[in-house]
Amino acid sequence: MKLQSISFVIGALAVSVTDGADAKKSSKKATNAPSVSPYFGPTDQECYESGKEAAANVVAVYTAPYCTVNIFASPKVKLSIEEQCRGAAIESCKVYIPDAYKELLEISECTEIDDELDSITRESLEDECEETVDAFISIFGN
Repeated sequence: MKLQSISFVIGALAVSVTDGADAKKSSKKATNAPSVSPYFGPTDQECYESGKEAAANVVAVYTAPYCTVNIFASPKVKLSIEEQCRGAAIESCKVYIPDAYKELLEISECTEIDDELDSITRESLEDECEETVDAFISIFGN
């Protein structure tokens, strides 16, 4: 697995390393606070993953009348989404819709449904992201 980004604090110097090679120095003052987030909220990756879950849900609802899922493997992960993630999760959901659609078709037997999303259907599914993320926040929010 390729290292994409890491940040850490050395003394009073914050260092960010990207792709395991480039180091950038900043003059940020070091604090005793955790480096994950100054407000102890979700990380960008957690928000992105919440959006992916929302996209998978949107696609599953859309394809349910046409597809029978052949395989179901769900990791034992507690779904959690917070209000601070709302915007990022909605955007992530919209971006992930085509991939979620392809992934669902790969593990399903489907009839009377296209192998590719047309632009009208894609836009319609993307429009469901906001409502789905809001429902996840309502149900699973901390």
